[in-house]
Amino acid sequence: MALKANIASRQGIIVVELVGEYTRQQHTAMQPMFERMIEEKWTDRSQPMRLLLDLHGVTGTLSRTGGYFNITREWGDNRNMRIAWLYQDPANEPQFCYREAIARKNGYIARAFRDEDEAMRWLRAGMESV
Repeated sequence: MALKANIASRQGIIVVELVGEYTRQQHTAMQPMFERMIEEKWTDRSQPMRLLLDLHGVTGTLSRTGGYFNITREWGDNRNMRIAWLYQDPANEPQFCYREAIARKNGYIARAFRDEDEAMRWLRAGMESV
């Protein structure tokens, strides 16, 4: 199954649910469309973006940086942007620890979670209103 993205806004948080087989080539080809869809959901530009990348439905090998560098580079220096990755397989934990470390090293606020409720609570932390 080809990689697809379902993108919605929930309580001020942009939720990107990726489903299908991940390949780097497919990601690269679809990245501009994903970015455009996410940007359309980011309606309150006075607030930092809160982004949940739900990777539960993804098969294949994720790249170490997929879903992080392109998004943050495209939208400029939004250091208050919060990024949460939601993953299922515990075997992927080292990869997501790496993502967190790289994001933090570059000044971004990012965490990986296995529990969606916990990720949503973390993303809402510090929001003026939801």
